[in-house]
Amino acid sequence: MLSKVSIDELFVNCLIFVIMFYPPLGMFNLINPLLLFYFVVRYYKFNKSKRRSVLPLFFFLLIVLSFTLNASANPTAINFVSVSQAIMISLILVFFPLIPNFKLYDLTVFVCTLYLLFSQICYSLNISYFISFFDTFYPYEGSIISYSSDYLQSQTELLESNLRLGGLFHNPNHCSRIYTFLLAIFTIEHPRYDRKKILLLGVMLFGIVLTGSRTGLIIALCIIILDYYLKTKDNFLVFILTAIGILTIFVFDAIDFGAYRAFSFSAGSETSLSSKFTRFFSYMEGETNALFILFGHFDLRTTAEYLTGNEQLDSEWAYMIFSYGIFSIFVLLLFYFNRFREMTAQYRIIALPLLWCVTSTILLAHRISLLYFILFSIYYQRSMINRVSYKHGRK
Repeated sequence: MLSKVSIDELFVNCLIFVIMFYPPLGMFNLINPLLLFYFVVRYYKFNKSKRRSVLPLFFFLLIVLSFTLNASANPTAINFVSVSQAIMISLILVFFPLIPNFKLYDLTVFVCTLYLLFSQICYSLNISYFISFFDTFYPYEGSIISYSSDYLQSQTELLESNLRLGGLFHNPNHCSRIYTFLLAIFTIEHPRYDRKKILLLGVMLFGIVLTGSRTGLIIALCIIILDYYLKTKDNFLVFILTAIGILTIFVFDAIDFGAYRAFSFSAGSETSLSSKFTRFFSYMEGETNALFILFGHFDLRTTAEYLTGNEQLDSEWAYMIFSYGIFSIFVLLLFYFNRFREMTAQYRIIALPLLWCVTSTILLAHRISLLYFILFSIYYQRSMINRVSYKHGRK
């Protein structure tokens, strides 16, 4: 008979797949809020005994101040979406860690990875039956033409230079974020560098290259290098591998292979990354009220009033400052730093996907936030268990 712990563990592994791949349609969008409520209630007694940081409470106070300021200045700017997002963020941070330590199975990573890669290849090879399935359950509602099914189906080369394969998500950056989460899980849960690990790491890197995401590729390489260092403690070999990796990037960037977006790092620094800072400073220059700089505008959708055309701030740090004020990003960074410092080295790998906050979003992304903080909670709890066991072992 299965024990209660193993049933919970199996349930959590199934939830990882569900949260990653639930269709963004109608009632399915309630999955994350309902699951968050379930975790808070289900593990309330467990979490009640844990020493908690006061930083999430400060962050919640900043959200309340932002809400109060904007509700007073412009009540029409407050809407259900912005309020529900603020509540989700507050609960995730205040009740962190959300769940106890559970083992995440290799099978979970395999299934998620193969499903994601399969969807990317279907769009590239124009397999209409599966494309129709993905378009039905994962419709693309964005405005970027190159992410649409019609555009992807019109491309015939799997590695065509401008092709960015987001698979069933359509958005290649979101697809790449999922790959980096899976990569972090697998490197932690599967410590041995056997054939299975090397093969799956290669598959994940290939999937990330198909997305054309430079940030995703950098994070993936950082995860692999850190994981290898933690397993071998061979400083010289890690230095050599890192140097080879950097040199390879420069070579690919300089020759024709650099035409493929994932390897065009110089173009990325000149366009994608620099444009994010340009848009942010454009907003700051246009903001005339110091109170909004301090406490934000609460609703992200009002960015259109400060940016031209279809421009977006397009990064967690900028969105956070715009929504909840300049203090919010410092409180959040301090929260992450303290959790990182408390974790043992082998589990700090899970913090590397937070680098996405530079060019994309984690906490402010509806489909991503709960997923990431479930993973963060699991490895944070496991790290705390190991610390306690180590201290007891020394006595």
